[in-house]
Amino acid sequence: MKKETIHCNLHTDKIALHRFSDKTSIYPTILLIHGSIEDGKIFYSRSGKGFAPFLAQQGFDVFVADLRGKGESTPSVSRKSTVSQTNTILEEIPLLIEKVKELSGSDAIHLGAHSWGGVLLLSAYALFHKKWNIKSMIFLGTKRRIGIRNWEKFKTIDLGWSLIGSIMTWIYGYLPAKKLKMGSENEPSTLYFQINKWVYSKHWIDPETRFNYAEALQKIVLPPIYMYTGIKDRLLGHPDDVNRLANELGYQPNLQVRVLSKKQGNLHDYNHLNILTHKDGPSDHFVEIRDLFIKHSV
Repeated sequence: MKKETIHCNLHTDKIALHRFSDKTSIYPTILLIHGSIEDGKIFYSRSGKGFAPFLAQQGFDVFVADLRGKGESTPSVSRKSTVSQTNTILEEIPLLIEKVKELSGSDAIHLGAHSWGGVLLLSAYALFHKKWNIKSMIFLGTKRRIGIRNWEKFKTIDLGWSLIGSIMTWIYGYLPAKKLKMGSENEPSTLYFQINKWVYSKHWIDPETRFNYAEALQKIVLPPIYMYTGIKDRLLGHPDDVNRLANELGYQPNLQVRVLSKKQGNLHDYNHLNILTHKDGPSDHFVEIRDLFIKHSV
C-alpha cells in the first residue's frame, strides 16, 4: 500500500489530501472527511493502520482530507483565520471532490465522515448533488444537534465547549482546543461559533446564506446512507442524536442507523473515537462497511 500527500490551493490556503492506494485498486474512490477539532489522522495512524489503510488494502482508492488549518494543511489555525463553516461547505468540499475526481480519473465517489464531517458533507450535498455521482455515504458518530440531556452533556458541552470555549475564543481569536485538551486541532473562530449554533438549534439553517439544509435534503432521494455509532458514545454521537439527524433527512428508503455493541454481535461496545481507532476494527465493523462500499460500487 502506498501513501502520498497532495496539496490543493484555495485562496491563500493549501489543503492537504492524503491518498492511500494499492496497485490492485479495483473499486471506486472514497473521500473521507474528519470532524471538528480533529484532522485526517482519525482515519489512519503513522504505522499504516486504521480505517483508510484498511480500505486501501481491500482494493479502494482512498483519499483523506485535512480541512483548512488542520493537520498538514497550511496555514495553521490562528486569530488570522477567516475560515467559516459556510465557505467550507460552499468552496472547500466541492474543491476536494473535484480534485479527487481528477486524481482518480473516476466520476463515481463514495463519501465517508467522522462526527461533524458528516454534517458538512450532507450540507454540501444538498447544494451540489446534481453535479456529483455519489454512490454511498458512511457516517461514524455523526450528529448535528445535541438534544440529549444528562450530566455529561451539561459538563462537557454546556460548560466546557460552549461557555468556556466561547470565552477562550474571544480571548485568543480562535478556539484553542489543543490547549484546553478538547481535541487534537484548534478551530477558527467563525467556524466554531457556527458549529456551536447548530449544535443547539432545532433548525438546520446556514447563518450566512439562510439556506435551509434540512428542507432541501428532504426533497432529495439521497444515495444509500449508513450511520454508525457506538453504544458507549454517550455524548458526541449519542444514538438518540444520530437518529435525530436521520429524522431531519425525512423519509429516505436507503438510510440505516446501526449502533455497534456486543449485544448486536460486535467485538466491543464502541465509543466516539475508538469506533475508528480500535485495533479490532478491521476484524469487526470495518469489514461490514467494506462490504457496503463494494455492494454500492456495482
